[in-house]
Formats: sequence, structure tokens, C-alpha cells
Amino acid sequence: MTILVRQLLEQGHANLAKQKAEKEEKLRGHLRVGTSGCVVGNEIYGTCHRIALARSLGIEEKAKLHTRVMWYEGEYNEVDWDGIITASTDSKTGKGHYPVDRNQTDIKATIEGVPLPVLGHPDMLLAKEMGGEPILGLELKGVFGYSTAVLVSVEGKPKCDNLIQAAAYAHFLNLPYELWYTNSCYWPKMYGKEGIEPFYKGFALDWREGILWYQPEEKEWVETLITVQGIKDYYRFVAEMPTRKELGPRVTSNYADGSPNKWGPQANCKFCAFSSSCDRYDTTQDYDKWIEDIKTAVEIE
Repeated sequence: MTILVRQLLEQGHANLAKQKAEKEEKLRGHLRVGTSGCVVGNEIYGTCHRIALARSLGIEEKAKLHTRVMWYEGEYNEVDWDGIITASTDSKTGKGHYPVDRNQTDIKATIEGVPLPVLGHPDMLLAKEMGGEPILGLELKGVFGYSTAVLVSVEGKPKCDNLIQAAAYAHFLNLPYELWYTNSCYWPKMYGKEGIEPFYKGFALDWREGILWYQPEEKEWVETLITVQGIKDYYRFVAEMPTRKELGPRVTSNYADGSPNKWGPQANCKFCAFSSSCDRYDTTQDYDKWIEDIKTAVEIE
């Protein structure tokens, strides 16, 4: 029985991956809120602009089974939230908050000077009544690693790319927004840190004169280096990369407030399928070779 179920799981993930690839193909030639970032001076914060470029060209990272397990658990986290928020409504009076139909929440934004539209699909929008207008947006993230659990729960900071993604939605939709993490695991005491229990952790977002602030629950507001103009500049930069044939600097791993990531300036590069290709590009500055190189690390029909 175990052997049969293993085969079913692997085949199911393979079929789902193929379906996802087919959907992504239809979105080729667009920029995405899901791969958003911000230009801050000579640095780029958030999602790596090189990954954003690859995605707009239809080049997606090749995911192994363990990564697909994590991705789909993250998607089902949204389903869980939908059920929980719906259950919070008072059954007698009907008062509460209602998730907006996800089939009605796709967005298509345009940025002046950027030839490609920016597409997005918010994780959850809430209304005060069934079928009502959205009053609040939620970006929902699962916690699947100890470092993220410590960062969010112990240090009280959001991941920079998650925060910018939520901030971009807040700007494009002109809605108040919150970023929420769900950790369903018990993490043991490690590296001198206390053990961590399952948790929800939320961060409120606020655009103040074009500058992003965030507030961890029950703590003070934190000013960030993220700006509306910087996010627009990020998308403009990505859209212009194929014409310039320049990839720009490696993305920084700094947090949104400018504080350094303890794991290093390009910590995220260590886990990226394109890392070796980028190492070679940083030496050769050969854009066309980089494009051909990254295709070897992904599934392309």
C-alpha cells in the first residue's frame, strides 16, 4: 500500500506541476505582483529581479518533489484561512467579515513608462458583507523553516520579499493591507533560542507619503526603506533588462528596514537554481549566455 500511495503522490504532484506550467505559459510577457521588489539607491530589495525577469520570459525554476510539497502546503494555507475567517462570522446576525470570491480578485495594473502590465491575484480580500466591496487585503504566508520562524516570531520582523509583495498589492488596490504568517510546527530550542510553538503572526502595513511602514502585533510602527517609487522603478528595471542586456547587481538580503540579514548579503542566492548561472554572468557580463544557461535549470517544453 505504501508503494502505491507513493506513486500516487508523485504522479499527482507531477500532474499539478504540469497544470501550473500551462497556466504560467499564458502569463508569459507580463510582470507579476508575486515577484515584486524595490529599488533602494543602488540596491534591489525583495524578490530577485533576475528571477522576476526569468518568470516574465516563461522560465520557471525547476522544482523537486520536496519543494512542491512546500508550495502546495502554502496554497492550502489559503484554503484554511478562508474556512477560518468564514467561521468567524456571527451565525445569528451575519455580522463579521467575508472573504471575497477569489474568482473576482485578479488585478492588472499599469505603471507609467513600463510597457508590460503587472498581474496579480491577492491571497484574500475581506468585505463587511457577502458580495460587498473589499475593505482589507491579506497576504498569507506559511512558515516552513526554522530561520523564518525565528525571524517572524522571535525577532518580530517580516521577510522583505513578503512585505514588498503585500505592499505592492496595497498600492495597486488602494486598500489597507496586512501580512500574516501561519506556523503549524513545534520548533525545538536551537542556537540559544527558545522553542517555538505553532503561531499566527501579523503585520499591519501603512503607506505614509509614499514610504512603507509596518507594525508587528502589539509593537511600534517601523519605518522601512521601501517606497512606492522604488517599487515602480523595480518593475521598470525588470522590463528594461532584455533591451539593455544587463542584469544589474545581485539582490540584497537586507530586511525592509535596512538591517542586514545575519546569513549574509546574498543569503537567498544560496538556495536559488540560477545561482551558478549568475556566478558566471557576474564574471562574463554575457546576458545572452545567462539566458541560455538558466534554461538548463528549469523545465521547458
